[in-house]
Amino acid sequence: MSCDPKLPNIPKNQILTVNTITQREHEDDAAARRSLLVDMCGENFGTPGNPIYVNPNATAADSDPLIFNVPAPLAGTEYSQVIPDNTKALLVRVRDGNGVLQIAFVSGDSSLNYLTVGLGNNLSISGVDLVSKTLYFQVSKPGKVIEILAWL
Repeated sequence: MSCDPKLPNIPKNQILTVNTITQREHEDDAAARRSLLVDMCGENFGTPGNPIYVNPNATAADSDPLIFNVPAPLAGTEYSQVIPDNTKALLVRVRDGNGVLQIAFVSGDSSLNYLTVGLGNNLSISGVDLVSKTLYFQVSKPGKVIEILAWL
């Protein structure tokens, strides 16, 4: 099979009706082309002389997860969880996705100065090094469990 540079580009989605979307890439004669991971100069990664970068300093200790399941029996009531020192990433969500979270890092702020995490969404924080932090939160519905995943 040879590469034919004369093939037209794949057009954007073509909406025919509210309930029907036709995409040319699902047709047998699609003009799709393979995507390759390349560096800033356009050279393919993974070839001898241009390997994919792997952090040589990464260790198993860099990826130790801790899971906290915090019951939140009452709606609109602030609950808290101490975050372990040296947490590098954090994920917070309502277990069943059926509740809005209000999250803060200062006691009392979960009803004043907070970050909202909508229904079915989660809060994901990475690239940090948290020390002496506590997560304060409240949820919009009663009887929920707040799941917190901390990566050390």
